[in-house]
Order: sequence, then structure tokens, then C-alpha cells
Amino acid sequence: MNNISCNVSLSLEAHARAKRFQRYHTNPQKAKQVYLNTLAVYAVDNYLQCQGFETDWVASDSTHPVFQALMDIADLKVKDCGKIECRPVLPNSDKLYIPPEVWAEIGDERRGYVAVQFTESLREATLLGFVDKVEAEELSLSELQSIEQLSKSLNQYRELAPESTTVNLGKWFQEVFAKGWQSVNSLFEQERQELAFRDRQLNSALRGNLQLLRENAVLKKDLNSSEPIPVRGIKLLDVGMELEHESVAMLVGIAQEKEEKMGVRVRLLPTEERSYLPQDIKLSLLSSSNDILQESQARDRDNMIQLKRFTCPMGESFSVRVSLGECTLTENFAIDPISFEKNE
Repeated sequence: MNNISCNVSLSLEAHARAKRFQRYHTNPQKAKQVYLNTLAVYAVDNYLQCQGFETDWVASDSTHPVFQALMDIADLKVKDCGKIECRPVLPNSDKLYIPPEVWAEIGDERRGYVAVQFTESLREATLLGFVDKVEAEELSLSELQSIEQLSKSLNQYRELAPESTTVNLGKWFQEVFAKGWQSVNSLFEQERQELAFRDRQLNSALRGNLQLLRENAVLKKDLNSSEPIPVRGIKLLDVGMELEHESVAMLVGIAQEKEEKMGVRVRLLPTEERSYLPQDIKLSLLSSSNDILQESQARDRDNMIQLKRFTCPMGESFSVRVSLGECTLTENFAIDPISFEKNE
């Protein structure tokens, strides 16, 4: 093993987050596992952000109580790179343990496995190094590459990564929806309930919330409105740790208008067991240069918030941001003039 390593202080924030996840689990062994895994992810997350990488811990499976209960998991999503696994190493140990469920997961392979060793007091963590691939549950710490090489390894994936996804609203007129989005009309057609949705996460979430969405009074009113919004798409958004992984639904309605423009309406609706949106959740419209054009924020017991109806010229783009506490999710939209014209 290369002697170069990196020390990360485990702050009160790190321990508070670990305790928060720990409380979901009554089994002492599982609770301890989740606590240490959370500290390991915190240390790697802190290191990578200092190295200039954008991480998304909220979107990682390691923050989800269900995955925590079913697996020994400590993954961290790195934007444009994929996932890395952050494995805790106890003091004085000379082995790195990597559970089979995280190194043999088909279709969700890790970009690397980082060894994170704690001090006895759990006040500091040392990133000992990493490996690109594993084929066994244990390996010697002497086999690790230097942690300095992790950035270089991840940058190889970042250079190959596609640009961030932009939803082409023009294609909705052709009933072509981007990954994660679903036609609203399909939610109200009984014979289509058993269709396999294209996105795995959307599949499980929509199956659990289909009836609730179909009974949503705001959504029904919007569908029955005489206002010219003929095409609607919906997407479930996981607002992560702020809501214990409950979801909200973003509803986007579009209508072709004169002078090569599109009318757009954006709404945010509750799902799951909630009758109301979480208080203070915010819906924002951003320009192509990320300037805030308008915002709407939920008050106590709001069952819907929306942006004022706006128009977007063909060929232009905009973004819609949903934020709650530390969690921020942004959807990027554009309208392709060619695909739009085909539906006139």
C-alpha cells in the first residue's frame, strides 16, 4: 500500500447524521453497521468535494432506511462518474471487508472501493486508499492504491460522461417521455396500470402511489380544466433525508401557442401517505443562466403549489428547482423546434 493517506475530521454534523440513520434500526448490530457506514460515506464525501467533485449523497442508496436494513451498503453517488463504495475499517485492522451485495451488484457496479479507517474515539477518519474492482469479500490493506489516485480514476469516467439530461418538451406531443417521466393520462387508464414503466425507481414508486395520484383532487381538476394544456407529464422526486425518503410529484403541463411559443404550467403535488406538501418546500423557475424568474413556497397544509403560467419560445431552455432544507433537485427543460413543428 502507498503510504500517502488523507485524514478527515468527523464533525458533530457527521455524528448527528449517523445517529439519525441509526435510529431507524432496532437491531444493535445493524444500528452499529449503519452508524459506521454513514461516517465512512461522510469522510469520502468531504474529501471528494474538496477535490472538486460534485456528490449526491441524498440520491445514494446508503441514505435509504430500506436499503440500510436489507444490505450492508455505504455507497456515494458522484456526479458524472457513478457510485463509489466507502467501506469502514476498524482501528488496528489490516483487512478491508467488502460485502458481496455491493461488489457483485449487476448493472450498478462501483467505480471504486475506498477504505476508511477510524480512530478509537471516532473523531477522525483516515482514507487509506482504494481499489477499482474486487472479486472477494476481503483484501489486505497492502493491496490498496493511493487515495491520491482516486481523483484520476474518477476523472476518466467524468470525461466519458454525457452532459446533464435535458427534457425535450417538444417530444411530449409525440408521447415520447424522457427517463423518469410518465404521461399523466396513463395514470388514469385502468388497463395500463400493469405496464412495466421504463425507469426502475419510477416503477416501484408509481406502483405504490398510483391510486393516490389518480384520486388527487388537484390533478383531477387540472385534467378536467378547459384551459389549453393538452399534454401533461409527471415525475416523482425523492426529497431524500429531509422527508425520510418520501416523494413529491412534479406535474408539468404544456400547450402549443401562436408565435412559435409554448405555454407551460408547473405544479408540485404530495404523494405517499401525505395529504399535504411538506411545509417550506420551494418550487423555483430558473432561466438558462440560472437566474430565478419566479418562486412558490408551501405553507402549512398546502396540498399544491404552482408557478404562474409562463411561455417559452421554441429553441429556448429553462429549469425548475425543488428545494427543501439541504435537498435540492433540478429538472432541465428545452423545446426542440423541429420536433415541436411536427405536431402542428
